[in-house]
Amino acid sequence: MTVQQVQSLPAVSSPDNQRPWLFQVTRVVLFLLTAGLVGWGGLMAARLVVTPALTATVGETIQAGDLAFSVDSATWLSMDHGDHDSDPYSNVTLESDTDDEAAIAAASLGFSMPPSMMPGLPKEGQQRLRIEVTFQNTGQGRETIGPEHFRVEAADGTVYQPLKNSSLRTQELVAGQGIGALLFVDVDETATAPRIIWARDGKQVALPIDGAPNHDH
Repeated sequence: MTVQQVQSLPAVSSPDNQRPWLFQVTRVVLFLLTAGLVGWGGLMAARLVVTPALTATVGETIQAGDLAFSVDSATWLSMDHGDHDSDPYSNVTLESDTDDEAAIAAASLGFSMPPSMMPGLPKEGQQRLRIEVTFQNTGQGRETIGPEHFRVEAADGTVYQPLKNSSLRTQELVAGQGIGALLFVDVDETATAPRIIWARDGKQVALPIDGAPNHDH
C-alpha cells in the first residue's frame, strides 16, 4: 500500500456543493482505510499515514510506502578489550578498512564474522550492538535505503550512529529488489532503554531492544 500524505481541500463557497464533495471524500477515505487493514503490511502502512511515528518489534515487517523492511535481530556482542592475545584472529589489523570491508561482505553472505574482524573495537565503557536488517522494494519505482536512516537512541535522548564500516550502504533498490545488511552501533554501557530508530521522509519507527548494553552479554 502506498503511503500518501493527505492534502488540505480548497475552500468551497457553496454549502450545497460542499456536502456532496465531503460525502465523496469520506467514502474514499473509508475505502482506503479498509483496504489498508488487509494484511499486516497494509496495517503498518495505515498506521504510518495516521501518525509519523510508531513502535514495532524486532522481527516485524514494516511497510513504508513501497519499501518493506524488518530488523531481523539486534544482539549485544561480547567483546573483551583485554582478550586480544587469545584471539586466533588477532593478527588482523582492526583499523584496516580493507579487512573490515571483506569481513562484513562475507558476513552479509551468511559467513560468520569473528569479533576481531569487526570494524575496530568499542571504546572503554561501550558495548557493540549488531543489527541485522532486510529490505524489499515492493513497488515499481526506486527506493533509497542507507545507514543514515538508522540510529540508536537512549531514554535520555543520547543518540548513537551506525559505524561507518557497517555493511549497509546508501543505495537505491530497483523494483522487486531485496537485500540484507548488517549495522554495528557502539552504545554506552550506562544507556537505559535503548531503541533502534528508523527515520525517512518524515516517518519514524522505534524498535525497543531487549536487554541492556553491559559486559554480561
